[in-house]
Amino acid sequence: MRLEQLIFVQEVNKTKSMSTAAANLFVTPQYISKAIKQLEDELSVAIFRRSKSGTFPTLKGEQICKLIEDILHQIDSLSSVTENNINNQCTRDTKKITIYLPQIVDYILKPLYKAFLQKYPDTTLNIYQEESLALLLTVEKIYPDIFILSQEKGETVFIQNVDPLYDVYYLYEDTLSYWCLPGNIHNEKSTVPMKALAKTSGLIVYADIRQKTCMIEKLFLKRGLILKPQMKINNVEECVALALINEKYGFVESSHLSDYLRFQEDGICLMPIPLKEKPIIIYRLFVKKDLSNDTTTQNFLYAIKKVFSKTFRKISISTQS
Repeated sequence: MRLEQLIFVQEVNKTKSMSTAAANLFVTPQYISKAIKQLEDELSVAIFRRSKSGTFPTLKGEQICKLIEDILHQIDSLSSVTENNINNQCTRDTKKITIYLPQIVDYILKPLYKAFLQKYPDTTLNIYQEESLALLLTVEKIYPDIFILSQEKGETVFIQNVDPLYDVYYLYEDTLSYWCLPGNIHNEKSTVPMKALAKTSGLIVYADIRQKTCMIEKLFLKRGLILKPQMKINNVEECVALALINEKYGFVESSHLSDYLRFQEDGICLMPIPLKEKPIIIYRLFVKKDLSNDTTTQNFLYAIKKVFSKTFRKISISTQS
């Protein structure tokens, strides 16, 4: 009998749903179901009966749920006494997860971090914003637990000697867009040719300023175009702020940004105008294979899966999309 199993029983009894309980505790429904089944086998009693309308305790299960509620209450009381009287003299193990990811994905996942850490307060998330080109140059030295790469569709650049160490997941894909204020010269068109954009003055490129040529510039170079931005900025919020100050400024980034930064408090919004050639960016997630049995990392992976639930899937190294 494990404390984890008791917590699972308590949450299922509270929500009357395996899937809801699993979501609340950031584990998979299969994991929570298996843990409860093991407890039922150990006690030789069925705690829950499962039906289409939900998961409900049996008569014996109701008694067990009440006992578990009392046990967990006593444990909470003991924890309070320990914290107050021992004053943290006992060192608690802390699980650390190191993550490298593009800033745009960091924006998308930010709400997840807070919720996850509330469920797992002993976990530390070490998060570093790193664009793909820079990450490709350093990942062999870092070997992070999790990292995310953004690359053009049809291009699969993986890292020698690193690929065998990681499981790869497809997150989502997005189109590259030019962002500008209403009233900008380009907003009368539904799309903007890359050739025209390359000649646009006052252009901002969202990019890692440490790189001589960023991913967006390389997309243009592959089409024989030289992008000459007025400035490069490695912070999306700064790009948005500049574009809102003066309509001569516009910047290039993925359309997915619209869900997170497009609308401003004062009602002014930026317009995403896709490029006519529609360069598509693929976002892939890499997770260390030796963490496949690590519960904390897998729970965090499951939380990410929920964010990208419509598109998330595991892929092979040779998969191009």
